[in-house]
Amino acid sequence: MRNVIVVVLYSLMIYLSLPVMGQEADLKSHPGYIDLEDIEIPGTAEDLVDIAIGPAIIRFARRMAGEDGLDRHFSGVLSVRIKAFEGSPMDVEKLNPVIQRIESEMKSGGWESLVRVKSEDELVNVHLKFVDENIVGLMIVATEPDDGEAAFVNITGEDLRISDIGHLGIRSNGCRLLGHIFSGWDWE
Repeated sequence: MRNVIVVVLYSLMIYLSLPVMGQEADLKSHPGYIDLEDIEIPGTAEDLVDIAIGPAIIRFARRMAGEDGLDRHFSGVLSVRIKAFEGSPMDVEKLNPVIQRIESEMKSGGWESLVRVKSEDELVNVHLKFVDENIVGLMIVATEPDDGEAAFVNITGEDLRISDIGHLGIRSNGCRLLGHIFSGWDWE
């Protein structure tokens, strides 16, 4: 009997995961998606933010909140991926190949540069991906190597609005660099 229960539970798990696996594969081919999985947050990082909210979680949250809840603010959001940390200058230096890959991917993918700040001790790039007239991706890369800080944000959607992003609550979440990036934006 125990073996039957295990087989049934295992089969149920596989059945329930199939749509999610398909959604994740679809997400990776979405024009607004940038893969951040090769960004390794150092084990010695003092403060870190590591958020991965995919289509399945967003759909579940929408069902739980009802029609008037999340749909009002997140109707266009498909995924949110944030990786940010405060570590050492060497930790940030190790990310240069990843930053170059992301920049190259956005350039070849036709992303529009919204903000670009580069100085001796700071890099901030904010890009938007448009399909027709709809924003389908937001990508932020921000580093302060001297302070050992790095933040990467990718929000993927179908018709994103700046107000959607503000309602995600990512203004700081304990990371000073994220707080600095999002503090001056008018979210409404």
